[in-house]
Formats: sequence, C-alpha cells, structure tokens
Amino acid sequence: TAALWKTATGRLVNTLSRHTGSILDFAFSPNSRLVATAAGYPDNTTRVWDVIPVQTQAGTQIVAELRGHASWINTVRFSPDGKLLITSSDDNTARVWELGVGQSRKWRFQHGNNVYSTAF
Repeated sequence: TAALWKTATGRLVNTLSRHTGSILDFAFSPNSRLVATAAGYPDNTTRVWDVIPVQTQAGTQIVAELRGHASWINTVRFSPDGKLLITSSDDNTARVWELGVGQSRKWRFQHGNNVYSTAF
C-alpha cells in the first residue's frame, strides 16, 4: 500500500492498495497527474494511477497495469514527457513501457544480473 498525504495539513488523502506484493518504488509523472507504483512478489506489476480524482474526493483510478517482469520490480521512472515508463527488475531486465498501449513495446534490455536503477 502507498499512502498519499497532503503535506500542508498532514492529512491522509488516499491510499493506493491494489498490489498484492510490497511496493518497492513509486514515481510521479512530470505533470503530477499520475503516480506509478512498482511491486514485488507475488505481484511483480507496475500500476499507473490517476491521482487527480483524489483531489476531488472521487477516489483513485488505475489507468494501466503493466505485466511482464518475472520477478520483483525495483524501480519505476517516467520519461520527461510522461509518455513512457522504464522499470527495472530482479529478473535481469529493464523494460520501457508506452503509456496508452499498456505493454512493453520493443524495448526490453537483458542484463547479466538484477537491475536496481533506471533513468531517462
């Protein structure tokens, strides 16, 4: 579970709680509308949440659920334009995902060991 807090008041705004594994990383999109969460076993998914409804008390909405890693997802990052995500995993890969398509396009990078860091 990830919690969203309003720092000015210290009030809990909402929780993002549909992962079955531990959330290991998160990232806000450049426009702050979306939050991506990366989870470990047994989930091994990245979820992208629209957090604008949180500000209007309408709740949160999952806009993408990205599956494809075979193990823990260690990091998630948005591209500067917010159209792509990159994830890294203990399955020895980094993947680039195109939002709107909801899948790993053609960019899957194989490594010889676990991948712990990503950046655009």
